Amino acid sequence: MSSAYGTINSRSAAFSAIGEDDSTIGEIEDGLTTAVNYVIDTPEKETRIEFGGFYFPQRMVTVILTFWATALVYLLRSNLSVAQETLAKELKWSGGFTTLALAAFYAGYIFTQIPGGWLAHRIGSKITLGVGIFGSSLSTFLLPFFADIGPLFLLCRFCTGIFEAVTYPCVNDIASKWFPRRENSLLLGIVNIGASIGTIVAYASTSPIVNSLGWPWVFWIGGCSGLLWCAAWMLLFTSDPKDNQWVSPYELELMLEGKEEVKNKPVPWRKIITCVPFWGIVTTSFCGAWGFYTLLSWLPQYFTSILHFDITKPSLFLYLPFALSIPTAIICAKSADYIINRGRIVHFQETVRVKSSIIASLPPSELESLLKPHRNQDFVKIIGIHRVEFVRKLFQSISMFVPAIFLGLITTNPSTVVTIIYLNIAQTAVACASGGVTVNYLDIAPEFANVLYGISNTFSTLAGLLSTLICGSILGNDIPNAPASKWNTVFLITTVIYLIGFVIYNLTGKGKRLIG
Repeated sequence: MSSAYGTINSRSAAFSAIGEDDSTIGEIEDGLTTAVNYVIDTPEKETRIEFGGFYFPQRMVTVILTFWATALVYLLRSNLSVAQETLAKELKWSGGFTTLALAAFYAGYIFTQIPGGWLAHRIGSKITLGVGIFGSSLSTFLLPFFADIGPLFLLCRFCTGIFEAVTYPCVNDIASKWFPRRENSLLLGIVNIGASIGTIVAYASTSPIVNSLGWPWVFWIGGCSGLLWCAAWMLLFTSDPKDNQWVSPYELELMLEGKEEVKNKPVPWRKIITCVPFWGIVTTSFCGAWGFYTLLSWLPQYFTSILHFDITKPSLFLYLPFALSIPTAIICAKSADYIINRGRIVHFQETVRVKSSIIASLPPSELESLLKPHRNQDFVKIIGIHRVEFVRKLFQSISMFVPAIFLGLITTNPSTVVTIIYLNIAQTAVACASGGVTVNYLDIAPEFANVLYGISNTFSTLAGLLSTLICGSILGNDIPNAPASKWNTVFLITTVIYLIGFVIYNLTGKGKRLIG
C-alpha cells in the first residue's frame, strides 16, 4: 500500500507489518458482518491443494479424514456383534463367553478416555489418534490368530477398546481447532455420522465375507482398512491448522475467528469438577450411551431370536435404522446451526483511524488493545431461554424422549412389521443429538472440549460395559433361545434410563461458555 491509511487483516499480521514497513498500516476498521473483516495486502499463500485453480477447503479434508476414522472405529467394534453367532457355533462358545467377548471391548475402552483427551491437548490429535487407530487395527487383525485361545481372544478385544478410546476426545480437539464456530454443529455432525456408516458397513458386509471367505477375513479386512487410514492421516493432517501448508490465510482466519490460543494452557480441573451443567452432560451421555450400546451389541441377536431373521444373509432391516440416522443427523445439525446463527447479535464500535506513525510508536500492550476486534456478540433469547441452550435442549430432548417411548412400545409385543417400525423411529431419533449434547462441550468449554469429552465418554463407556453385561445376564446362558419376556425387560430398563437422561439434561443443560 502506498497510502497513509490501510487495512489490517489480523493482530499478528499487524505486528508483522509494523516490523517490516509501517507505511502498510493505517486504518483499523470493522466491517458490518458477523466476522471482523480485515484485509492485508499480501499475496495468497501458494502452497495449497488446487484442482484446476479451484481451492479445496482444508477443513473439509480434515472432516473427511475424521469421518473416515469414526467409521473405522465403529466397523472394528461392530463386526463381532454380527459375527458372534458364527463364532459361537464354530468355536463352541457359551452364552457367558459371548457376553464377555462383547464386553471386553468396553472394558478396554473405558481406560483411555481421559488420558486420550489429555494427550490430544498436550501433544496434538495427529499422533494421539494416529497411534489409536493403528493399535486398534493391529489388534483386530491379530484376533483370528487367537480365536482358539479364549484369554488371548479377549485380550485382543480389550486392546482394541484401549486404542479406540482416544478417538472421540481427539474428534472434539480437532473440532475446537479446525471447525469455525458458526459451523460446529454441521461439521461435527458430519464427522459423527461415520459411526452410522461404520455400523452399516459392518452389518452389511460381515455376513457376505463370512459366507464367501470365512469369518477371519472380517477382522483381517477391517484391520487393513485401518492401517490404510493411518497412512493418509499422517500425510495430510496437522494437529493445528496454522501448521498446515495447504491452508489459505482466508480459511485460517475463518477457523480461528473468536477462538483463543490454548497450547500448553493448564487444564482448569477445579472448574470442570465443580461445573454442574458439565456433569448434567455426563449423566445425559451415560443414559444415551446405555440405549445406543444396548442396541448396537444385542440388536442382531434380537433379530435372530425374536423376529426370526437370518442375519447370516444381508438384511436391509438390520441396518436401516443406522441408514436413516445419517440424513437425520445432518438435518438436525444444520438446523441447530441455522437457528442459533439467525439469533446472533453482533455489537460494533466506531471505526478507529490512526496514522501509521502513531501506531508504530505505541507500546505493545496498547497496540494489542487497539488491534483487538471491536465487537462482542450475544443471542436473541427464545421464550426467555438463552438461544444456544434452548436449541441444545430441544434436539437432545427429541433424541432421548422419542426412543424411550418407542422402545417401551416394543414391550407390548406388536407384530414383526410394527416392531421394525418402532425400532427405526427410536434409533433414528437418537441422531437428533447431533444438534444437542454432542456439540455442547464446545459451547461450555471450547478450548477444553477434548478433556471434557474424555471424562464424559469414560462414563458413557461404563454404560456400554454395564449394559452389555447386565443385558447378557438377563438374557441368560442360552441367549439364542431367550424368550420375548426377557427381551422386554431389556427394553424397559433402557426406556427408564432414557427418560432419566431427558429429565436431567433439561434441568441442568446450558449453552454458554462456563469453563476456560
